[in-house]
Amino acid sequence: MAQGPVTRGERGTVLRVAPRATVPTAFSGGDDVPSQRSDTQDEQYKEESLDDELRRLNGRIRRWVVQDGLSRHVDEIAQNALVRVYQARTRPDFAYRQADGGVGFAYQCTQFAIRDFWAERKKEGERRTRFLTHPEPRLLGEAEDGDLGRLLDQQALRSFLEQHLPDKEREVYWLRHYREMQLREIAAFLKIDRGTVRARLQRAEERLTHVRDDLKD
Repeated sequence: MAQGPVTRGERGTVLRVAPRATVPTAFSGGDDVPSQRSDTQDEQYKEESLDDELRRLNGRIRRWVVQDGLSRHVDEIAQNALVRVYQARTRPDFAYRQADGGVGFAYQCTQFAIRDFWAERKKEGERRTRFLTHPEPRLLGEAEDGDLGRLLDQQALRSFLEQHLPDKEREVYWLRHYREMQLREIAAFLKIDRGTVRARLQRAEERLTHVRDDLKD
């Protein structure tokens, strides 16, 4: 199986994985690489090389980071997440638990990478700004330009959904419409069947349609 270009430290620690394009940063932790083992395999990705897999997941990872208002740091954070994926995938006993081509696992790694990014900034004396304003909710409107706009838009949407949707419906709605996951990917990530995902999503959309109509009145 082909492997993407890898830069290693003195002790063999993976510092950088470059699927086609080099990303100028490093990660040497590894404690939070989720361990997943399974014989489950998605036929769609059965013949995919590790190179192709990393390129495919890298696009998703970078998009999630930008959606969190961190476009200025996308290279650093995405590389951190991608190294986690690579470290796990090169373990002899590793396989994705869900048959989703690694999307759910990559999402977990991205959340770890974002958490580490803010932890490092805190060590450096910086503090993450939390925006408590609640602009007019836009169910699926496009984010305003710039990271500040994305943060405001994201937090307003989260606050709005928390007010109007039960937890399980909100989780599915968020993954589908904000994280842009397909139904089968959501089902694999949440470990529920696709019919349950579809039902929760439909109920969530119906609730929000009624809320939107009420706001217009």
